[in-house]
Amino acid sequence: RILKSRTGLFDLSHYNDIHLICGVVKDFLRSLSESLLTDAQWKSFASAVDEEFDSIKHQKFDSLIHQLPKPNRDTLAFIIL
Repeated sequence: RILKSRTGLFDLSHYNDIHLICGVVKDFLRSLSESLLTDAQWKSFASAVDEEFDSIKHQKFDSLIHQLPKPNRDTLAFIIL
C-alpha cells in the first residue's frame, strides 16, 4: 500500500521482499487499459510458443514484439530487462 500510494519514481532497492515487488508489478499490469500483448496479436503469440524449432520461435517473437505499439513494447522491454 505504501508503494502504491506514492507517485513518481522511487528506489525499490530498499525493499528486499520479492513478493512485494512482484505484487506491485502485477498491480501495475492489471491497471493498464490494454494488455501489453494486444488482443489482436494474442493468438499469434500463443502460436509462436508452440513452434517446434527455437530459431523460428525466436524469429516469430522478434517480429511480433516489433509489431507492438511503442508504449507496449517499451514497457515489456523494461519489465524483461
